Order: sequence, then C-alpha cells, then structure tokens
Amino acid sequence: MTEEEKSLYVRIQDLARLSETKNLTKYTAFLNEQEAFWAHRFLAGISTLESRSLFFGGYGKAERVMLGFFADYEEPCPEAFPVVPVTLIFRRQDIIQHKDVLGALMALRIKRESIGDILLEEGRAVVFLQNTVLPVVLQEIEKVGSVGVRVREGAEEPLPDLHTFIPVSGTVSSMRLDSITALATGLSREKAAGLIRSGQVLLNYTETDSLSAGVQAGDILTVRRYGKFAVSGETGVTRKGRLHIVLNKYA
Repeated sequence: MTEEEKSLYVRIQDLARLSETKNLTKYTAFLNEQEAFWAHRFLAGISTLESRSLFFGGYGKAERVMLGFFADYEEPCPEAFPVVPVTLIFRRQDIIQHKDVLGALMALRIKRESIGDILLEEGRAVVFLQNTVLPVVLQEIEKVGSVGVRVREGAEEPLPDLHTFIPVSGTVSSMRLDSITALATGLSREKAAGLIRSGQVLLNYTETDSLSAGVQAGDILTVRRYGKFAVSGETGVTRKGRLHIVLNKYA
C-alpha cells in the first residue's frame, strides 16, 4: 500500500468515525478516479460502513465523486449530496478545452477538490461543483480563456460525454497482465513484460510487477507513454482457444 493510499484510508476512517459518533451525515470533497477506486476497495471489506455510505458526483457516470457517510435518520441518496451543476454557454465556433475551464475556476481560488467532472461539447460545458463555491462561479466567470461565456445553474439532459474512446481489439492467450499490455501497446509480449517489470504499467491505479496478474472486464490499465485503457472484456474465443478482447483507449 502506498503512502497516498494510507493517507486516504485514514481520512475516510476519520470521517466515518465522526459521522457515527455524532450521528451526522458527512461528505468528502471530490475524489479523483484513483482515490474513488481505492475508497471503494476499502469500504468493500467493512459492511457497517458500506451500508451507510454512497458515492456520487452529480450524475450517474461521474468519474470524480464525493463519498458520503449518512446518519441513522437519513437514507443514503444522491439528492442529499452538496453537488450542483453549472452550464457555461459559448459560441459553437469557439473552442474551449478541459484545461481552460479548470484554469478559469482555479483562478477564482477554487480548490481542485471542490470541482467535479467537466463535460464539454460544441457551445456548452457542464461543470459539477461543491455547492459552497456556486455563488462565486455564478458571479465571477464571464470568460474562459479568451472566450466569452454565459453561466447558469443547472444542466439540461442529455449531458455531454466525459470521454471519447478508441476501441483496440485483438486476441490474447489469456487474461494475464502481460498479454493485455501487449495488446494495448502493440508490442511483443516480451517487451510488454519489460514495461511491467520497470514499473511503467498500472492496473487499477496500482503499480504491479506481476506478469501473471489477472485482468478482468471493468479494470483500468495505464501504460506510461501509451495511454489509459478500460478493459471491456472478452467477446469470443477463436478455434485455437485464444480470447477475443476489446479495450477502450481514452482519447
């Protein structure tokens, strides 16, 4: 376990203990995808915490989420979370990137952990925020970079996609980490093994040097210099017993 993981677990334990002893509902700030994965793994082993906790980031497929521990008198529900969406409207011909929106918000001295997912499409950005920072965003943001924007609370469905993916498909002999890494990178299995041994490969945000580590659908594979991949899973088997696999590479 890394020091970063240990620090997160201590924070979660402290918040859960405070919620229980005071019988109050308590929330973390926004957790990033890595922290959320670690938190899920931590809570999975403690049924008393898992039963009164909930993750939510403002919409169903949120990547950055808060973790809430609920009081006895309150049913865990998404509506209770201190998360609000805001919409930035701009001309469709203007180009705004994720980093531009994040920079505009942080220029207002809003901390990163108060900002959830940022969803972008032509002419619109939807940002999920901790509710305490909503007033300053509504009052202060008029531009993102050099692009003029109009800001309003709320967001209309359907929401923009958080990510776009490039499918990577092929066959592997087994769902071992070295085989999946070779497919993701287009390298030989031997060279993929070298990446794993040198600490260049993360499985579910955790470095591992085990070539035979099992990979399954839903896992996240990160290979330095090659990108990040979501494992979709097996789609079939060849006559020779090799597995058809699809990976979704984050564009």
